[in-house]
Amino acid sequence: MSDHCSEHEQRAPCRDRRVVVVRDRYVPSFPHARRGDAGALGTADLLTRGFSSDAQFAAYSSGTPKPTRLSHASLSLLAAPPRMQLFVVDVDPADHIATPQWRDDVQARAAHFPGNPFGFWTRNGARIVWTIDEVALESGAAWSEWYLFQLVAIAAVTGIVADPTCCDWTRLHRAPHATRDGEMLTRGWLCGHPGALADWQGVSLTDLERAAALGYLMARSAPWRQMASRLLVPAAPAESKAAPPQDARAPLAWARRRLAEAERGLRNRTLYDVARWLRDKAPEDDVRAELHAAARQLGLSEAEIRQTLKSAFSTQFTQSTHSTQGAA
Repeated sequence: MSDHCSEHEQRAPCRDRRVVVVRDRYVPSFPHARRGDAGALGTADLLTRGFSSDAQFAAYSSGTPKPTRLSHASLSLLAAPPRMQLFVVDVDPADHIATPQWRDDVQARAAHFPGNPFGFWTRNGARIVWTIDEVALESGAAWSEWYLFQLVAIAAVTGIVADPTCCDWTRLHRAPHATRDGEMLTRGWLCGHPGALADWQGVSLTDLERAAALGYLMARSAPWRQMASRLLVPAAPAESKAAPPQDARAPLAWARRRLAEAERGLRNRTLYDVARWLRDKAPEDDVRAELHAAARQLGLSEAEIRQTLKSAFSTQFTQSTHSTQGAA
């Protein structure tokens, strides 16, 4: 396989990271994992090894005594948060039919990927892998937002429309040489070398470039039209414009209403969004107290509320300035 990588790629420094690998996507997550369900492999081994099962890998190391698959529910049970190690991007054609013409186009655009990723072909598309500076996962919502902004940057630089539905930190990705339907996959390399991964460094974009790239994605992808709202800062409530600068009650009242109107399943995400929006519009203690009370009324747990508000007021992975620089 060495003929797929350039001399530069073979000499590039390797950022080998150990991540969770599971037998298949059906294995249970912590604390219900069973013996032999999961292990940990370095990226160079993971991306070249042949597996006898439909092996899947995560972008994280689990932070547990033994490597294990994690879920959103696992977080509150862990002594320490998982640590994100990889930035994994899926690229699929709009109709999920990877024609030779589509593959040729992606191959040409892959030359403009930032950094030095490893990319391989999948049955219906391609998967691209970068390492990132290891970082503790403090908020799933913040990770998803960071992830989506990086896809916007990729679109701006390469024109590639990556899959935004892969933004969840719990996502599993099929290994390049997993066995599927009784056959070990060998679909070939797209770019880079599995032993020469380098960290994703991010891309500097102006607001205009970022907006143009997001519009480009929305015009070409139904999932992007559905997901783009995650990247939009909430519009200022009309009543807050009339309030005196020292009066924080109007934006706080608007935030409570927005939270109360959130659909079940989106309340934690909405709590994060409104807290982040309020950071420079009201005293932090007032925001925390107001939103904490509102979230409790909606049935969010104490642990969820504390963690979400902590993430909203931290800098790690937040995009308050819509930066598309590196993860940490």
